[in-house]
Amino acid sequence: MAKKKEKIEEVVTDAETVETVEEAPVKARKMVAVEPTQFGIVRPMITAVEAKAQWEAYLELKKSFLDRNDYQDLKIYTAGKGMVSKPFIKKSGWRKLATAFNVSVQIVGEVRKEYLTMDYTNNKSGTTTVKPGFVVEIVARASALNGRFMDGTGTCASNERNFAHLEHDIRATAETRAKNRAIADLIGGGEVTADEMMQIEEQKTNSCPRYHLKLPPKVVETVGKNKGRPYVRCPSCTFFEWQDAKT
Repeated sequence: MAKKKEKIEEVVTDAETVETVEEAPVKARKMVAVEPTQFGIVRPMITAVEAKAQWEAYLELKKSFLDRNDYQDLKIYTAGKGMVSKPFIKKSGWRKLATAFNVSVQIVGEVRKEYLTMDYTNNKSGTTTVKPGFVVEIVARASALNGRFMDGTGTCASNERNFAHLEHDIRATAETRAKNRAIADLIGGGEVTADEMMQIEEQKTNSCPRYHLKLPPKVVETVGKNKGRPYVRCPSCTFFEWQDAKT
């Protein structure tokens, strides 16, 4: 019996763990203080001059690497100037920048939620209808070679607009928004992406009280490739549609 107890005590001592084995005595782990590797507040890893130079290099890369097709002009409201047109980087541009910076992007989360919504947009009869809908939320992670990463969330709802391929388009839109946001947060200083701005404008259009289908069409009168082309523009929101594109 003494030999068995001695053997158990020897095993526990070697493992250096807090554990009771049959009648073996408890062996406590010795607490050792861990010395911090660096003291003080969180500090920048580079100087202000280096940071400014790297940011200017990023801006120069955008100017020389991206072309006009990588931007989308969207109208935004600015104080003092009213509605102005401003270019925002869209999907193709953010994918090019991710390639230039050797950034990898992967999907790390996805949720689909069903819901019911009251459909009253542009309804002048005073009645409402209940429609089933769903929203897809995707979380994408952009990772750099130095170990830094950023997570971006993108959502898309089935009632945002009339999708040609409902299931596919909604998920693809949510994925694009998530990936663009993750890349922008990692390398672009949180720059607002084109798809985010489009989402804001779509929400404004969907909540507009005017009945867009009955707006009187107008014709482009200015000189240019679109002269004589019929269009519809809402005076209350950003809704715009070429009439000949519907046929």
